[in-house]
Amino acid sequence: MLLVLVACAGSSSQAVCDDGAALDAGVVTATLDGAAWESTATWVMGGESMQVNAAAADGWSLTLVAQTTVEGEAITDALGAGSYPVNVDLGPDGGGWVLAYPSDGDSLSSDSGGGTLSFSEFDGAALQACFSFDVANDHAALSASDGAVNATGF
Repeated sequence: MLLVLVACAGSSSQAVCDDGAALDAGVVTATLDGAAWESTATWVMGGESMQVNAAAADGWSLTLVAQTTVEGEAITDALGAGSYPVNVDLGPDGGGWVLAYPSDGDSLSSDSGGGTLSFSEFDGAALQACFSFDVANDHAALSASDGAVNATGF
């Protein structure tokens, strides 16, 4: 299964989105293999990383991790500066990554794909972003689109 979450307009290095603002607090949505998917979402910042977690729902849970922006700035500094969007490359050589966990089977990673995480707002309590990515492992892949999140602090 290959997981592809696409929700941001623009190129992968200049993504722009406001989709997270339309969601209730603590919600993440996407289209996985053509089917609507929704779950709860939280964020946690540790050291120089921002992690967004989507709880298990309809067979999938997700973890998106950002460490540096496409410009090479530390994610904590970029989010603290408050100038949006803040874009992160989720590919093998990027400043972040994605893990998708199916309810049955091994996790899938963006090391075998890529994508973008675009933060549109972060106020220290709520985090809004959109994302797109491809993930896979040796046995599976999943396609997804229209990812948006309005995560609450963990």
